Amino acid sequence: MSEPLRHLRVLHNNPFIFAPAFTNFFQYLGEKERGFLFVYLVLPMTLYSPSHEFLKKANKRSSIRTMLKDKGKLDRKRIYGLEERINRYREMTNTTIQYLQDAGNLAFGDQLTVSVAE
Repeated sequence: MSEPLRHLRVLHNNPFIFAPAFTNFFQYLGEKERGFLFVYLVLPMTLYSPSHEFLKKANKRSSIRTMLKDKGKLDRKRIYGLEERINRYREMTNTTIQYLQDAGNLAFGDQLTVSVAE
């Protein structure tokens, strides 16, 4: 890979850039049992255009069921390829979580609960 492309990749996929998104996610999620496992969905769902567009318009009544429907019809394009995207962003997610823990922004408890430092 050429040097400019490598630098662009580092700037685009940077744990310092993703850290606020993870912190906000855990603030709104709250301390839920096994809540940590949801973190692996944050980047794959927010960086993929079809699911990102849905999430921008989502409200507190939105769910995975409403995400799978488009104009009343079943439409799986918003979750298509989710497993591959989870695998692609796993290392970045782990790096970002490690950074947030080292910085003292997140704390992990029993039963995989996550709390955000105030």
